[in-house]
Amino acid sequence: MAKFAKGKSGNPGGRPKVPADVKKMRELTRDEFARAANQFLFMTRAEIKVKLEAVDTVGIELMVGEMIDRGIRFGDPVRLGFVLDRLIGKVPTKIDDESLSLHAQLVSALAKRAESA
Repeated sequence: MAKFAKGKSGNPGGRPKVPADVKKMRELTRDEFARAANQFLFMTRAEIKVKLEAVDTVGIELMVGEMIDRGIRFGDPVRLGFVLDRLIGKVPTKIDDESLSLHAQLVSALAKRAESA
């Protein structure tokens, strides 16, 4: 295992910045988020687009819908991971060099699926 040089950061770029929409979503209760997210998770991409463009769509649905839409369209692991964490919770598994956690596998699979769509 490589050692870090004394006085040098092991992560010079720092922690990746959390997108503003993800920060805003953290303020929602689990039930509020789940109610809005479940609507969008069972929609087609065309249905999501129509819902997001509708003038009567309420704010919470717009915020959650945009997050899910961007996560799927761009294969964004931050947004997809956040949605999974809020809906099913973080999976408490030990991660070693040989395996990925269930959470990471789900995020990776969703990102790959979004890339191929």
